[in-house]
Amino acid sequence: MHCCAICGRETRFDEGEVDHIKPKSKGRSDLPRNLQ
Repeated sequence: MHCCAICGRETRFDEGEVDHIKPKSKGRSDLPRNLQ
């Protein structure tokens, strides 16, 4: 399970989408700490 960063609802990993906290275009990584 994962908690939605916007609404706080618990979702399964296959239900939601992953987004970067700091854009990859600005040189940021795909590490879990930069994903929401």
